[in-house]
Amino acid sequence: MEDRLAALRHDIDRIDDNLVRLVAERQQLVRQVASIKGERGAPVLDSSREAAVIVRACERAREHGIAPELASALMKLLMSASRALQT
Repeated sequence: MEDRLAALRHDIDRIDDNLVRLVAERQQLVRQVASIKGERGAPVLDSSREAAVIVRACERAREHGIAPELASALMKLLMSASRALQT
């Protein structure tokens, strides 16, 4: 039983590492978006885009059997960090 638990925890750690890598990749893209927005004089906050991102994430969550509230909270956190990065 302990071997199975250790294996599962190892898999979770691997996924967590991938999540952090993906967040870093997302942040790199956010920097590029910020640059384009700056060139165009566009505001950092795009409420309609953020709403669409949340809706999409909730739809994907449902498809994968995940609580949409979790997906929504995660995306809100990521977008908040993105806005902070853009300012």
